[in-house]
Amino acid sequence: MYRKLKDAVDALPTLADISAEEIFLELDRANVGMALIDIETRRFLRVNAKICEITGYAREELIHKTAAELTHPDDKTLDAESFTRFVRGEVDRRVIEKRYVRKDGAPVWVHITTSMVRLGGRRYLFGVTEDITARKHSQEALADALIEAELAKQALQKADRRKDEFLAMLAHELRNPLSSIHNAVQVLGAVADDDAVRERMQGIIARQSLHLARLVDDLLDVTRIRTGKIILRRQNVRLADVVSAAVETTRPLIDGRAHALAVNVSERPVWLVGDEVRLVQVLANLLSNAAKYTPSGGRIAIDAADEDGCAVVRVADSGVGIPDEVLPHIFDLFEQANSTLARTEGGLGIGLTIVKSLVEGHGGTIRISTAAGVGTIVEVRLPLAAEPHESPREKSRPARAPRRNILVVEDNADAAESLSLLLRLHGHSVRTAGDSRAALDITEDFHPDVLLIDIGLPGMDGYELARHLRRKEALQASTFVAISGYGEARDKVRAVQAGYDYHLVKPLNIADVEETVGRREVH
Repeated sequence: MYRKLKDAVDALPTLADISAEEIFLELDRANVGMALIDIETRRFLRVNAKICEITGYAREELIHKTAAELTHPDDKTLDAESFTRFVRGEVDRRVIEKRYVRKDGAPVWVHITTSMVRLGGRRYLFGVTEDITARKHSQEALADALIEAELAKQALQKADRRKDEFLAMLAHELRNPLSSIHNAVQVLGAVADDDAVRERMQGIIARQSLHLARLVDDLLDVTRIRTGKIILRRQNVRLADVVSAAVETTRPLIDGRAHALAVNVSERPVWLVGDEVRLVQVLANLLSNAAKYTPSGGRIAIDAADEDGCAVVRVADSGVGIPDEVLPHIFDLFEQANSTLARTEGGLGIGLTIVKSLVEGHGGTIRISTAAGVGTIVEVRLPLAAEPHESPREKSRPARAPRRNILVVEDNADAAESLSLLLRLHGHSVRTAGDSRAALDITEDFHPDVLLIDIGLPGMDGYELARHLRRKEALQASTFVAISGYGEARDKVRAVQAGYDYHLVKPLNIADVEETVGRREVH
C-alpha cells in the first residue's frame, strides 16, 4: 500500500489541479497512519485519521506538532541520528521503530517509513506510521520466555551435573567404610585366635558401621528438611553439655589429624531450649569440617558463652578457608569448597545445609567469616532459655533386660543370624523365621514374649503379619516390635495401627533393642 500511495503522490503533475486536501481525503481511508511533514521544521502539515488514533491527539492538536515532541524520551537520540542521516541523503528512505508517547501518557511502539515527495513544486516528508505495540509486546514476551527457558535449561544442566557429582561422592563415601569392613572381616577370618588383632578389627567394623549409619541419617535429614517434616524434641539443655558431647563425638577425627583443640566454655551455666541431639549434631558437624579442612597439625578452637541475650558458639580453625566464589553458596545442597577427584576430605556436601536448617529451626542464626588460606570462623547464635533450669537426666544405665523368649522374623539371612546371635549373647532364647508363613507356623507351638518383625517381608508384609498374629490368643500379652529401614512419623503411625507396640529403625543398636525387649508397657 505504501508503495502505491507514494507512487501516486510522486506521479502528481506540478499539482496546480489537485490540492493536498483532496489527497488527504483519500488517505484518510487508509488503515495506517499517514502524514505530510515540513522538511525544515519537521512539523506535521497534514495528518490522516489513523495517525490521530495512534497518537491519541485530535487532528487540530496534532497539526503543527513535531515528530520529536511525540517521541519517547529514551528514543530521542536514536530518532535524531536516524533523521540526520536521512536528510543528508545518506539513505533514500528512513525506516525506524521507536516509541511515541500518546496524549494519555501511554507509550506506543510505531514503525515509521519516511520518504521525500514532491507536491506543488515543493519537497515534503511523507511518513507512513504503523502501530506495532502488540507485535513488540509479543516479541518481548517471546524474548523473555526464551531467556527463562535458557535459564531453566542451564539450571537443569547444573542440577544434573550436581546430581552426577553427588552420586559419585555418595559411591565414594559408601565404598570407603564398606571396604574397611570387608577387609576387617577377612582379617578376622585369617587370625581368629589373635585377641589383639580381633579387637582392632572389631573396632574398625564398629566405627565404619556407625559412619555408614550417619551417612544414611544425613540423607534422610535432607529429605525431612526439604519436606518440612523434621521434628525437634525441645527441652532445657545446658550449652556446656552440648559442646562436651560434640567434642567427644569428633575427638577421634581431630586427634587422628594431630590437631590442637582448645575448648573454652563459660563457667557460668548457659541454658537453651532445644533438641540436644540435634544441637550436638550441629556442633559436631562444624568441628568435623574444621578438622577435615585443616592440614594436619593445625589449630581448632570452640568457644561457647552467652552474649547479648544469646548463646553464642564459635568454631575457628587454621585451615584452608573457603574461596570467595564458593562462600555465597556454602549452605546450598551438595555444595563443597573442595570437590576434587581425590575427595580426601570426604562428605556428601549436605552437612552445612542440615546445620543451617537445624539452627534456624531453633530460632538461631549462623554466620561464616573466612579467607582462603587463612582459616574459617563459624558463629552460631541461639536463643537462651527463658527460665533456665536443669532437665531431669537418667543417672544410671538401665539394667540388663530380663530373659525373654524372642521370635525374629527377617528375610535377610545375615541380618537374622547376627541379630539372633546378639540376643542370645544377652541371655535370651531366640527362634527365627525367614518369612510370614514360617512365622505363622512357628507361633503355633512357640509363644514368644517379644516378636521382632521386619516390615519389608516378601509376600505378606510385616504389617499384615502383625494383624494375623495379634488375633492369636496366646500372643495377646506379647510385645510386638516393628523393624524397618523407614523411620518417618507416618511409618511409626502405620506400625501402631497394624498392632505394633514399638518401631525401631535399622541399623539396630543392641542397647535400644535390649531396652525395648525389657519393657512390657505399650509405647
